[in-house]
Amino acid sequence: MTSRRLPLLILLLALALPGAGQAATTLLGQRILDIKVQGIEKVETEAILDNIKLRVGDLLRTEATAQALKDIYRLRYFRDVKIEAEATEEGVIVFITVVEK
Repeated sequence: MTSRRLPLLILLLALALPGAGQAATTLLGQRILDIKVQGIEKVETEAILDNIKLRVGDLLRTEATAQALKDIYRLRYFRDVKIEAEATEEGVIVFITVVEK
């Protein structure tokens, strides 16, 4: 099994640029198997997960991912947020990586 992890920002660009991010768009519509938060030091994982609408079991959608980015930045605890997805045979694992202020 090959594992690939692609920034979901590419998914947003894929809609704007024909042919760009073709591999990333194959992740869209797949079931989210897990959501992992990385880079947190002081903020609780639940503080992030409770404030986004991405949920395990949902289908990966561009709109939901873009909204999750906004919602995490709106917490005002982070200076950088990155959302990536890794394909598995059963679906995708979403990784939210943050850098706290």
